[in-house]
Amino acid sequence: MIAVLSKILTDKALKWHRNNRAKCFRFHLRTAKFQNAQNYPGLTDQDILQEGKPATFVTPGQTYRIATGSTVVLPCRVTPAGAYVLAWKRGIAVLTAGPVKVTPDKRVRLLQSPVSTSSLTGIPELSGEGYSLELKDVRPQDAGDYVCQIGTMEPREITHTLEILGEDMLFVFEFDETRQVPPFGEQCRISIVRVPPRIHYVSHSGPLEVLQGATVKMECRASGNPVPTVAWTRKNNVLPSGERSVSGLSLVIQHADRHSAGQYQCSADNGVGQPDTRHITLNVLYGPEVETERSTVHTGIGLEAQLVCIVHAEPSPQVLWFKDTAQLGTTEQHAAHARGNRYTLVIRNVTSADFGNYRLETSLLFPT
Repeated sequence: MIAVLSKILTDKALKWHRNNRAKCFRFHLRTAKFQNAQNYPGLTDQDILQEGKPATFVTPGQTYRIATGSTVVLPCRVTPAGAYVLAWKRGIAVLTAGPVKVTPDKRVRLLQSPVSTSSLTGIPELSGEGYSLELKDVRPQDAGDYVCQIGTMEPREITHTLEILGEDMLFVFEFDETRQVPPFGEQCRISIVRVPPRIHYVSHSGPLEVLQGATVKMECRASGNPVPTVAWTRKNNVLPSGERSVSGLSLVIQHADRHSAGQYQCSADNGVGQPDTRHITLNVLYGPEVETERSTVHTGIGLEAQLVCIVHAEPSPQVLWFKDTAQLGTTEQHAAHARGNRYTLVIRNVTSADFGNYRLETSLLFPT
């Protein structure tokens, strides 16, 4: 216990502390008992303040279901009143510490009980039992757990869970038993719970690889109120069907080919908040498809010739150049280049021996 006295005493066995007030002193008597009041004239049992009693929460943790745009107050009250420092946290972020607001969020405000003046010391002190956290203009990203913690040697805490539901709509019904409109109305609040869309299942979280000719099925499921509509699109391209967008929980592609590859997007929208989107990248594995840029190349002795082939394949193939049956390597006269799917053989300083037929061969190993 601690005994607090606002009178001048001369007992040298006591440790004195000045309280920044004229003729006002405070001393701490560690083992004070209520019987000690009899030893000091003018000191009553009410002047002995208890400061060792374990703190307990008056308010339990609760779950609050709040409409977007509204204001919520999360209570945190402890007993004994004013004896401990309270802190509000969300995850690892400290929102408040004691009476001090830490977070820069202007929507957050700390509410405390009214302040009164101590009859013993004349010093303003907190007469209530804690601090409440007020959050204005609630947003979907505010959902989660908010923790009120007591700053003791062994921290204790309660947790309030905030669930964001959407907007309430207010209807006013005016009636009486005779179906006549009375001079005043009776309000009836009907909660139309509007929940923003949330995609909770996507069939493929990473890149989807299929062989050419396969049937591809991609799924996307979402929740919300009203029930969201799921729409499929493809980035920078139309869908394989030629449509820009189709609705449905799944997208099916029959006989996939290289033209089916790309990044697909499913989007859930119900008119509440922002649509929720997910992406699926489709890779179609297929063998090389080769075409020549020009089947006949005209050149002359001493000039430079370029033979070009366009190769489509997934994954990228290995490419070799041949003249008749002889494989060509990189020399001072011959050089092979690749840029994207365009493969070029450069022949410098053409001689009569360079005239003839050339071919490009590809090899490809599919991943197992």
